[in-house]
Amino acid sequence: MRYRHSLTVAAAFVLLGLAADASWAITAWARRYDLPCSACHWGSGYRLTREGQKFMRTGHFNPGDKPSKSFEDYLGLNTKIRFNDGNDAKLTDNKIGDVTFEYHAFALYSGGLIAPNFSFFTELYLHEREGTPKKVDVFSDGGRTKLAEAFLQYTRGGANYFTIRAGQIASQLWYIQGAGGRVAETRSYLVNNATITTNGGIGNKWLPRQRDYGVELGGQYGDLHAVFGVINGTGNSPTNVVENAGQGAKDFYTSADYTLKDMAQFGIFYHNGNLQDPLATDTTSEDNNEDNFYRVGLTFNANPTDRLWVVADYVNGKDEDSKPKIGTLPEVKSNGFSLEGDFLALEDPGIVPFVRYDRFTHDGKSTPSADFDTTTDAFVLGCSFNLFDQQRGRLVFEWQYLKTTEEYKTVTGESASKDLVKDQNLRIELSFML
Repeated sequence: MRYRHSLTVAAAFVLLGLAADASWAITAWARRYDLPCSACHWGSGYRLTREGQKFMRTGHFNPGDKPSKSFEDYLGLNTKIRFNDGNDAKLTDNKIGDVTFEYHAFALYSGGLIAPNFSFFTELYLHEREGTPKKVDVFSDGGRTKLAEAFLQYTRGGANYFTIRAGQIASQLWYIQGAGGRVAETRSYLVNNATITTNGGIGNKWLPRQRDYGVELGGQYGDLHAVFGVINGTGNSPTNVVENAGQGAKDFYTSADYTLKDMAQFGIFYHNGNLQDPLATDTTSEDNNEDNFYRVGLTFNANPTDRLWVVADYVNGKDEDSKPKIGTLPEVKSNGFSLEGDFLALEDPGIVPFVRYDRFTHDGKSTPSADFDTTTDAFVLGCSFNLFDQQRGRLVFEWQYLKTTEEYKTVTGESASKDLVKDQNLRIELSFML
């Protein structure tokens, strides 16, 4: 009965897509330049082409442009409707989860050139079904508003250029690697979920998809692109407006990538941060524990043909407690990788099957006499379909499987393991942008 229900909802999504009117207006930048969305996006998703990557990095305008006088050239609206049968990203239990059918999000995207060399970008969720809303007593987890990204950018140059941007920013390299532009509906586990807890008990929620308040310098020379950014400490939250527990610490990151013949891109990323114990009651005390951490990553993406994209990531890191608990090791090391392949089976209407595999390991709970390794394996299989005209909508089907296992030594020195999480999930999402 459960999967009969799932198939019924899935069929409703398909009928909705087939019956859709193809008269929706195209998005803001496509309207501005009178181009199809495929000029910057590949397949049936939001993955950026090489031209799309350059357009994003230069501030969403082209050299020689003048500010538009038309409001519609700056504004786009995005809607997401989602069906989910499974554990809806609840990674801490083994429950099957609820079947949900929801209007998941309604968001406003705005940006473009506002003065010579100056542009802006804003991604604002007017509604998103995540988190417990305030002042709503009868709808638990009903919705919230969220400012995802917002910055002002200065860009100078042509083929070689220099940029400065300030505001709530995210790594453009990781955006290209699937934090933003992607065919799948979900991000990879490595980008979206691979957090750790130190042996001293500090939960570090830093992720490659992180958005934080700060300033970034960037530039392009030939086929090489590099950035350096200074941001607020993560503060143990996805975006941190107030500095980290009053200590004044800043995080910094840098990345560089090289594009070979517009077909393959190799990148490296480094983030260095400091996180104070969020449970400390006296934030001025020098006796508080701190997590001094770093993450270094290698990235790769390639489009050897017009029909194929391959994406690969590797991240290695270390967290070190400044004042570790007695009987625990001060360091927690972590590493993980992600591999994804996307294939454009049909260019019109745009049908893209995809497959992704992730593995992430960290050694929390370790002591000098007992070692614990926690490993998560995540597998995603799905297909994305274009809807409407000019890529203005898409339908994504995804099946996800996730397993987390803890490996350890027994008191007799023998190897043992136990499963902490086993989840599988069917997700269908319809999204479109005006």
